Amino acid sequence: MLPPLSRFSTALLIATACVASVTTFNASAQRAAGARGMQPYQLFSPGERATFCEQMHSAKTPEARRAIAQRMHDMMLDRANEQGVALPSPMRNRVPMMGGGMGMGYREMGCAPDSNGAATADNLSERYDHGIAYITGGVGLDEVATLRGIASRYSMRTQFASVSGESLSGVLLIFRKMDGTLVFSATSDGPYLYAKMPPGSYRVTATSEGVERKRTITVPGRGGISIMLTWPTALSGVAH
Repeated sequence: MLPPLSRFSTALLIATACVASVTTFNASAQRAAGARGMQPYQLFSPGERATFCEQMHSAKTPEARRAIAQRMHDMMLDRANEQGVALPSPMRNRVPMMGGGMGMGYREMGCAPDSNGAATADNLSERYDHGIAYITGGVGLDEVATLRGIASRYSMRTQFASVSGESLSGVLLIFRKMDGTLVFSATSDGPYLYAKMPPGSYRVTATSEGVERKRTITVPGRGGISIMLTWPTALSGVAH
């Protein structure tokens, strides 16, 4: 039988161990809860996000933008694994999403359009699909004026309207190389969609309310090309 002092020391050691275990458990739980609530872009420091935005704005080709996005996406996955962050399923593979976004979210990373493509209307911002920068809108006089002012900065400029002159929105625009390779796909937020397409020949398909319009165009190395696409007046996707 242990003397009273030994029994007291043993009890004190057990109590101390229990407190330490509870403290460790609580800290781990707090870290796990924080990780579960963390957004993907929060895996990067403000400086890293700023560098990413600067590199994307400075990249001259779609291939260069894809390479930058791949590096950031790989870094995001590695950090998420290290910190126990549960990413949405589309972000968990090693291929960044270059269609609707950058995987980690181009705009969520704090990137704004650069000075060469900046738009001043509140709802306008430059986006990317397959590494190609584009901007779309034109709902309201302010957006129309802004887009017309920056039109020369984009090599491909499309406008969508009915045959009676009404502006159309929600048009799906797809560009393919002559061999059928998909190079660009986006849906318009208004009657205008401008893109910085690389020079070359493309097969263009624009779809509004299930009605297609097809063109074959050549984007020049200098200057640009403007396309006007029209649909029957009965379509409902009218932009105001």
